Amino acid sequence: MSVRSTRPCDVQEAIWTKYGVNVSYSTTWNAWTICMERIVGSYDEGYIVMPELTVHVLLANPGSISTCIIDLMANEWTGTCISYKGSMEGWLNGCKPLLGLDECFLKGKYGGVCLSIIDWMGTIDYSQLQCSFVVCVLIPMRHLWIEYYSEYHTVAKHVATYNLPIHAIDDPSEWGESGCTVLPPPLVRGLGMPKKQRIKDQDEVLGNCRRCGKCGTLGHKKKTCKSPSAQPSGTYARQRNRLDINSSRAEHRRN
Repeated sequence: MSVRSTRPCDVQEAIWTKYGVNVSYSTTWNAWTICMERIVGSYDEGYIVMPELTVHVLLANPGSISTCIIDLMANEWTGTCISYKGSMEGWLNGCKPLLGLDECFLKGKYGGVCLSIIDWMGTIDYSQLQCSFVVCVLIPMRHLWIEYYSEYHTVAKHVATYNLPIHAIDDPSEWGESGCTVLPPPLVRGLGMPKKQRIKDQDEVLGNCRRCGKCGTLGHKKKTCKSPSAQPSGTYARQRNRLDINSSRAEHRRN
């Protein structure tokens, strides 16, 4: 079984198949958590050593940006920013002066968002229609198509981008004791089961969804609603009056 894809229910089934012992899910979950921490590490330990990690990144790569943001009131980790000097100077020497921001939602124990700054340096593809069309036009005109070729796609720019090295840091066993102890961020667990469907845009079809009786929105029910209660819509209850006239009494009167 793979370490990354193994679930507690898979461990429970493997124990039953090999040893014929029916272990409870809670016991399997605890054993699976201990084994995963020994193999891939602990989330809590990663946040605790984060300040020392940023210090050793600066020691191994002078001129880089390596900071750890800490909430001094609660002594909790709030963020980390790392940018190597080799990457920054490589972008200045061989990349287009255009950056993009990419975000990735973390699916670990504490969640969060990982923001990455990337450059928009594309690669030329001769199979594209525009490139093939330009080459076919320039060849009969006896023009060198290399003159219309962007310099950012040349080998020289590629070498200038990745020419500077990024040095590795020392082994964690050689770091020593940290001067401060940082706690991991608070573990917030929302109501209900985690969402398995992405949030759709306004122009996408939602399909047949149930309406929440608490907040009035589509996509969930009242029991798992995390939104505040909606304001009551002052509905008017129509009064039902019955008009009883003498003629109806006379017609339906028993003899």
